[in-house]
Amino acid sequence: MLVRRLSDNRTEWSISLSVYRAADPLSTSGAWRAVDRRWSAWFLSRVTAIALGGLAIALVRGNVFYDTAYYAHWAHGTLTGARVPYRDFAWEYPPGVLPAMLVPGIFAPLLHDGRGSVYVLLYGALWVLLMLAVDGLVMRWLLRLTHAEAGHPATRLWLWGLPLLGALTWARFDLLPAAAASVAMLAAATGTYRRAGTWGGVGAALKLWPALLAPVQRSRSAALKAVARMAAVVGGTAALTLALTGSTGYGQVLSYQSRRGLQCESLAALPFLWIRHLAGTGYRMQLRFGAWEVVGPHIALICAATTGVYALGLIALAVIHWRCLRRDVGPEQVALSAVALVLLTLCTDKVLSPQYLLWLLAILAVACVLDAETWGPYVPWTVLACGLSAVAFPWFYGDVLQTGWLGLLALTARDLVLLGMAVGVARRLAHQLRVDSRGHRVRSR
Repeated sequence: MLVRRLSDNRTEWSISLSVYRAADPLSTSGAWRAVDRRWSAWFLSRVTAIALGGLAIALVRGNVFYDTAYYAHWAHGTLTGARVPYRDFAWEYPPGVLPAMLVPGIFAPLLHDGRGSVYVLLYGALWVLLMLAVDGLVMRWLLRLTHAEAGHPATRLWLWGLPLLGALTWARFDLLPAAAASVAMLAAATGTYRRAGTWGGVGAALKLWPALLAPVQRSRSAALKAVARMAAVVGGTAALTLALTGSTGYGQVLSYQSRRGLQCESLAALPFLWIRHLAGTGYRMQLRFGAWEVVGPHIALICAATTGVYALGLIALAVIHWRCLRRDVGPEQVALSAVALVLLTLCTDKVLSPQYLLWLLAILAVACVLDAETWGPYVPWTVLACGLSAVAFPWFYGDVLQTGWLGLLALTARDLVLLGMAVGVARRLAHQLRVDSRGHRVRSR
């Protein structure tokens, strides 16, 4: 429940995760009916999105469930000891992902012999159900945080953003690190740095990027302690993985990611897609590391440049947030820095898979909980980006790969929406830095 208190002409925010008492508005029948309608919409939207994912397979538009077959084989190999990631082959994911992949692998053989296409289908179905459970838990959590307020931007974003992104949402594991990062962000905003660091470490063990949220706290001491807690969690998972497989896991992940090229869906690849589309020569598509990459003149230089821009952006964001931490910045600054961090990552990464938008959905939903007035206007743009991303993949991915129009236009519009949001957040950061600098000068006098 979000409570606004006024004291000494200052606005303070506190967030309570306590169970609602009988006097809360949820106890009224009208509020319960509103919640029931939202859960009905949640269920129907998910069923529709997953059905459309199946339809895309039937129409040979693209198979968004394809990765679950890999998950099934990795889980089966690990559970039987025949082929264990890190120990027997290089793996692209952090070690925290494997336990999640094992869960459907434990139950699928109970329904089948654990081999063949039937096992893969059963595993895929159980995996989707597992991700739907995570999705439902996050939805319930957001309803509690917003006191089930009708039309709150946080719940609207989660309710409609995920299905518009498509069945890919529940066919990949990015929902797990996104959920962990959202919990870490809320903990940071409420000043509970221990929980923030712990959940940041859990997220990092799943997808690396949530580790960047650990320093995004309300004070400098909290930032340092949260980073230490996050490092302890990551170190613990690395030590356990080393003992079990002979590798920490994280080194293989970093090596794998460093060798990747320019994915065709990244913002940096967009100009080359248009050159290829209009000129017809100079650049081609190549399937590497499980994704389609742009290959041609100067692509290696562009990859290096995007990495450099990302590094500079992280440094600039860290400096701005650290300067603001000369005082308790409150949850609003935590939200601003966290959203800026995710948008920076999406816009400058040489890899931008569609499911990465789940990171933005999770972080922006919590930002709306903390400051709905500021972040509410970003919700329709984010939902639009999700819908455009689903048009580009899987429905018209062939256009992106083979110089068709509709898929490329949808991808272009999606990238421009993300870029526009990033520019807007950057302007807010610059304004906040100027306000903080003026306030610091006044206090110094």
